[in-house]
Amino acid sequence: MKLWKIALRMGLWSLAFIMAMSLAACSSTPEREVIEITLMHGYGGSSLDHVNMRKIYEDFSLENPDVKVILDSSPDLPIIINKANDKLAAGRMPDIISTNGESRFLSNAIIRGKALNLKPYIDADEEFRNDIHPSILKAWMKDDAIYTLPNVLEIIGYWYNEEILREAGVTTDGTPYTEVKLPAAWEEFWEACDKIVNWAEEQQNGVKPLMMGSDQSLNFLGARIAGENKAGTEFMKKRTIDFNTPEFIKAMDALRKAYSYSDHSLVSRNDIFQQFKSSKLAFFFSGVWESNDLAQSKNHEQIKYAAFPGYDGLKVSYESPSSGYVIGNTGDPKKIEASVRFLKYLLSDEVQKRMVEETYQAPSNPHIDLNWIKQVSPMLGMALSVARESEIHIWTLESLWDEKAIEMLKNNLNRVINKTMSPLELSDLLHR
Repeated sequence: MKLWKIALRMGLWSLAFIMAMSLAACSSTPEREVIEITLMHGYGGSSLDHVNMRKIYEDFSLENPDVKVILDSSPDLPIIINKANDKLAAGRMPDIISTNGESRFLSNAIIRGKALNLKPYIDADEEFRNDIHPSILKAWMKDDAIYTLPNVLEIIGYWYNEEILREAGVTTDGTPYTEVKLPAAWEEFWEACDKIVNWAEEQQNGVKPLMMGSDQSLNFLGARIAGENKAGTEFMKKRTIDFNTPEFIKAMDALRKAYSYSDHSLVSRNDIFQQFKSSKLAFFFSGVWESNDLAQSKNHEQIKYAAFPGYDGLKVSYESPSSGYVIGNTGDPKKIEASVRFLKYLLSDEVQKRMVEETYQAPSNPHIDLNWIKQVSPMLGMALSVARESEIHIWTLESLWDEKAIEMLKNNLNRVINKTMSPLELSDLLHR
């Protein structure tokens, strides 16, 4: 055999031997361990923002293939909270849960020692800390510990139909031919409501100034208390509260008045929203997260956003760092590390921009530029501008009060509205 053929065969044999050895070495290399973490959340609905939020959750694993996020979803947040509380009662805790403002679960988890203190992780990562809005740290840092971080802020005021206000004469000169003049005080707000009632009766068009439901009640109360006077504003900044105050009593009386414009006190939030989108309501008490649905409505050009009226012409807006994600202090360091990494992902610049574009919520990351928000989501940007220009910023009652006081208030609101309990009796009950 010729020497060159022998050399060729030897070369091929050597190459095959090397490839076989390489494959054997690869097959013996252990696969990277995949950590599974369960996320409980209330974004289980079919609406676009819920679908997009679940996609954001799932996309975490694309960037972190060593972590698999298992979603425990429900379209009804209270179902998730009750389920998580049942786990706590049995001594167990989810790896991570989105409380989405429901602070009662957070309190239970802290009391039982099942919520992870996030401060060491924040202190160890400057980028992580910089992605957290200062108001969040101010609201939730206590005794050198913080157990929750939200990925959005609750920005709440009210939406209004500019055309209805103009036609009803809520304008600079009281005629339909000039600019709308928004109420600068609560007395002016009720005057505007009465004008709308009179105009609607004349036109026989079925339009109402507003409708109230349980979702609107607490937000209305907080804004009304803060807008009464300086004492009311201070009331809305305290966690230890004296309910026997003139500001609280007046706010409860005002809540009765607000409900007097509704057909009845038992009306769903969705019914109210549909009435507003159908140009049958002038005012709708809610937050900036409604912006995309309203931008898609037929009357979107008539819809604007406003802050609540306050004393001395000041404006009141909720800018609340409500309770958010809670990581379980499960004792499993790998699951805890993966959950913290997931939380950092949610607060990152890239994902926070997705929150704006895909779920239309107010980002908690302070780096997200308002001018950019105005470009990608004009109605949301408009609403956020109004909120930021308000002189008085308050937190939601759920962020301030303990869950027992909130539960007692909710359970007795209808009694006050229906006048089977006086505002003073309610304040005494809450004060005990």
